[in-house]
Amino acid sequence: MRKGDFEKFFSSISGQMTVDLLARKNGGKNYCTSAAVDGKLPVFDALDLLEKNECLMLDDGRVVERAFLLKRPLRIAFFVLLSEIESKLYRVNEWCNNPVKELNEKNMNDFIRCLLENGNLFSQQEIYRSKKEFREDLKAISAFRNIVMHVTKRFETETNFETVVKRKKQALNLIEALGQILDRQEAVKNGKT
Repeated sequence: MRKGDFEKFFSSISGQMTVDLLARKNGGKNYCTSAAVDGKLPVFDALDLLEKNECLMLDDGRVVERAFLLKRPLRIAFFVLLSEIESKLYRVNEWCNNPVKELNEKNMNDFIRCLLENGNLFSQQEIYRSKKEFREDLKAISAFRNIVMHVTKRFETETNFETVVKRKKQALNLIEALGQILDRQEAVKNGKT
């Protein structure tokens, strides 16, 4: 999807998965740091607030702690992001004239390998300063993809909050970088560069 189209699509989906779905009654616990939020705040956006606060307080007194956030709604939001990254990797490889029949037999790690082996593609994006950083984010997201898409409870029970925040930033950066590569590939194919 184009950047604007994906942002609208993702916003629509993540807007339906709000902190209100995950909030619980406060059992009298006192928190050092908290932020007051509307119950309609998307769980995906709540990640940024919970990075700086112990919990989020809703108007009705219910709370959302970090541990509450790592549930199905957030997993679904990541599923959508990871699907978009995978789709963009596929398209980059397709536009590099790799046969579609062969691409259909490959997995995300193969797409990453092909992307990194093509020396020209890295220079077509402006998000990452080094190829090493680009490679590390791609590998981290690939490993995270396995947790999100294949192991249902592992996301909730074995993934720490800081890792999830980091993967959010990496996924958004990768979507932007891969989008830039695709835009430049399209411009070259259409003779606009």
